[in-house]
Amino acid sequence: MTLTEVLALITFLSTVPLVVLGFAKLRDLPAESAVDNDLKAWIIVPLALALGAGAVIRHEEMAREPKRFEAPAEHGHEAADHGDDKATAPHAEESTAEADAPAAEAAATEVAPAEGETGDKAATEAVAAAEPAAAALDGKALYETHCAACHQPTGQGVPGAFPPIAGSEYANGPADTQIKIVLKGLSGPIKVKGVTYNGQMMAFADRLTDDQIAAIITHERTSWGNSGGAVTASDVKKLR
Repeated sequence: MTLTEVLALITFLSTVPLVVLGFAKLRDLPAESAVDNDLKAWIIVPLALALGAGAVIRHEEMAREPKRFEAPAEHGHEAADHGDDKATAPHAEESTAEADAPAAEAAATEVAPAEGETGDKAATEAVAAAEPAAAALDGKALYETHCAACHQPTGQGVPGAFPPIAGSEYANGPADTQIKIVLKGLSGPIKVKGVTYNGQMMAFADRLTDDQIAAIITHERTSWGNSGGAVTASDVKKLR
C-alpha cells in the first residue's frame, strides 16, 4: 500500500464518524427548526472528505493492478477466440481428410496386387507347397547320417572299398545316373575317377523321401569342389 493510499484511508476512517454524528444531530432536531450552518458543516465537509479519500484509494488500486480491472474484457476476448477456433475446426478437419485421401489411395494401391500378379503368386505358392525345395532340408546332415560311413565326411571314400564322391564324374555329370544309384542301390563293378570298385550299395528308395534324397544329392553335387548343381524332389520322383 502506497503512502497516498494510507493517508486517504486515514482521512476516510476519520471523517466517517463525523458524517454519522452530523446525521445524528439532524435527527434530534425538532421538525420545525431550520438546519444551521454548523450542522451543515458537520455533514457536508466530512462527507466530501470521505468521498474524496475513497476516490483516491480507488485510483491507486487501478493504477497498481490494472489487469484486475481489465479481466472482464480479456474473458470476452478469450470467449471470442474460442468461438473462432470452433468455427475453424470443421475446415481444419476437412483439410486433414483431403490431405489423407491421396495417402490412403497410395497405400491401397501398394497393398492390392494386380490380378495377373495374384494369379502368378497363387501358382507359385501351389508349386512350393506341392514340392518343397531340397534346400529346406539339411542335406549335409542327411549325408553324414546315411552316407558318410562309407564315402566319408570329406567325400573322399575309402580307397579300394568305397568310391569317392568328391571330383566324381557321377557328381559332376547328369543327375539321373546318380539319382538312380541312390534310389535303387548298386551291386557289381563301377569305375570312378579311373579306379574300379566292386562292392555293394544299399537302395534308399524305401528308406528316404524324395525330398531327403534330393537334399543329399544336392549336397554331394555342390560340395568338395563339385559343380553338378542341385536336384529337386520332382527329379527324384520321376526316377523312383
